[in-house]
Amino acid sequence: MTALKQEVIDLIAEIPDEKSDVLIKIRNSIREVLGICSTSRAEKNIAIMDKIQNLIGDDIPWANEEEMIKELAQMRRQRLRS
Repeated sequence: MTALKQEVIDLIAEIPDEKSDVLIKIRNSIREVLGICSTSRAEKNIAIMDKIQNLIGDDIPWANEEEMIKELAQMRRQRLRS
């Protein structure tokens, strides 16, 4: 392992857990450089929507999908802050 690679690994190890968004960006960048395919953001969002639909079934507490997405985004932001 080169000194540069080790330095990068050491720096990544120092990133606080609260900065998971930074780690995700680093991971995605590394995957891109290595040519590792990952699903697109849209595909991931559709899969998440399908999981939510399977969990809640027809008993939807929101007026529409837009309202649901806003509420879920707000919950996610609150979770990231804490």
